[in-house]
Amino acid sequence: MSNHTEAFSQVTSGIEITPKRKNSDHRNLSGAVLAIAAARQQHEADQIAIEKSMIDVVTGLPNRNAFERDYPRFLRRNAGGGHLPVGLMMFDLDGLKRVNDGLGHSEGDNLLQAFGATATASMRPTDSLYRIGGDEFAMLLTGELPDNEKFQPVFARAVEERFENVIMEEEFPVEGLKLGVSAAFALHRQGESLGELFDRVDTLLRERKVTRYAEHGITFNDHRQLPQAPAEA
Repeated sequence: MSNHTEAFSQVTSGIEITPKRKNSDHRNLSGAVLAIAAARQQHEADQIAIEKSMIDVVTGLPNRNAFERDYPRFLRRNAGGGHLPVGLMMFDLDGLKRVNDGLGHSEGDNLLQAFGATATASMRPTDSLYRIGGDEFAMLLTGELPDNEKFQPVFARAVEERFENVIMEEEFPVEGLKLGVSAAFALHRQGESLGELFDRVDTLLRERKVTRYAEHGITFNDHRQLPQAPAEA
């Protein structure tokens, strides 16, 4: 063995030569990048699906899912924004069923859209309108609201009349058809859940509809049992 060869052997005898893994490392890195991109796309798709689940397909308004999501936000705004009152107003479109039966559901959808557009244009930036389902809408309100329960029905009547005047301007050539808007309003009470407030305003709305039947002779043939007039004390 030459001196050069022997010297080289002595120098390299303690060195462990590891095979190169360049291609393997590159594949691992590419796989990680793809996994991150796939997770991001899935997250974005999930967010889009959630947002779609919050929108009413007929009117484009937020739906009941969004209503239930937003109610706690309104209460938190009340707690942290100077203790502003939070109120719930509910509306029924009286006569929607007859529009659907007499002119078709496309005209009924037009009525729903017209009401949604009218109500949205009339409300304040701090308020939110929702289509709960069928002929029923709800509006969450905050800010300056009547805190005296005696004046709350007056407030509801004023909003009701404004919206009804717009709805009555729509031309629906169905004999004997009468359209209207019934409304009821109440403020959130301390410690009250959304379900409790919703049921309370819904009861007020049913009572209002009974009064309207008596005052204006409005028929509402939607195959549901009509609410009974509240018993006198």
